[in-house]
Amino acid sequence: MKIKCRVEPQSRKYADGLERVELYVCSEFTSSVRVPEGQRIPMTLVAPQGRYAGGLRDYQGKQWPYVCPDLVREKDSGKVSLARILKDNGISPGDTITVQVSGDTWELT
Repeated sequence: MKIKCRVEPQSRKYADGLERVELYVCSEFTSSVRVPEGQRIPMTLVAPQGRYAGGLRDYQGKQWPYVCPDLVREKDSGKVSLARILKDNGISPGDTITVQVSGDTWELT
């Protein structure tokens, strides 16, 4: 299913100058995705550059799921930021994007 998510800036920067971001599910789509209860749950983010292991959390227990900012490349276990993946795909903080969700796999479309 396709859902909308918003790229929320976190007002902190990484060493490479990119602003830290989290990817929040837009409120009208929260009932369409699995909402973590208390703990981070694993998920996979798929982008044209590859597949990344990541996690979903619930913002302050408010049934508002988001993709955490830290990911790991599946091909070599290297750490990568969500901000880097999004930037490499032309997506900026504040953008609203479409994501294809199938189980625990989220694909940038």
